[in-house]
Amino acid sequence: MAGINYPLWRTLKINVVSILEAVAAEENAIDPGRNFAVTRDRWRPWIESQQGTALCNVMIQNVNKTPERSGSRRSYLDTVNVYIDMYAIGEAGQIEPADVVAADRLDLLTAQAREAITRLKEIDLGFNIDPDGGHIVDWDGSADMTIYDQDQEDTTGQYAPARWTFSVMMPYIPVDNHDFPNISELNLEPFKDELESFSLKFTYDTP
Repeated sequence: MAGINYPLWRTLKINVVSILEAVAAEENAIDPGRNFAVTRDRWRPWIESQQGTALCNVMIQNVNKTPERSGSRRSYLDTVNVYIDMYAIGEAGQIEPADVVAADRLDLLTAQAREAITRLKEIDLGFNIDPDGGHIVDWDGSADMTIYDQDQEDTTGQYAPARWTFSVMMPYIPVDNHDFPNISELNLEPFKDELESFSLKFTYDTP
């Protein structure tokens, strides 16, 4: 027995991280100041320890059933809520106040993250198209953004967080682990005998 597989949303998080990292590399090639770090499933206090760089953190926080499109007991769609949390810091000693520097970097970071996930080539979020079932993820490309109050003071500057939230629908098919007898050979002889017996009960005249 191979064991239970990881859920599809784990692969979804890994794919989103890869998509963001590709854009970060492109931006770094233009200007190292536009680069940003990417991680997943990180929480405080680790987040605060990374204030020296712009950061995206990918998480899954809610998985809900999609009732209006789930008519089968054998399979249904999960609605998976994906969060991309973004953090930036404005260093003290700049000409502009640290909170303005942080907000400017955060604005760019939100644009970079949105560009990454909405590119047409990434519409399937890193999943290959199933030749039998079509698209594994169902997503219209839209996302909601929240910019939080800049209330996390730090001695080196101002800490600015924001979040992109988007929902995708992904299939879930329960494993059929019921024990059924294996049919190695289907014996049609009894059925054949019955057909022959039935045919002998009738006579057919040719006009």
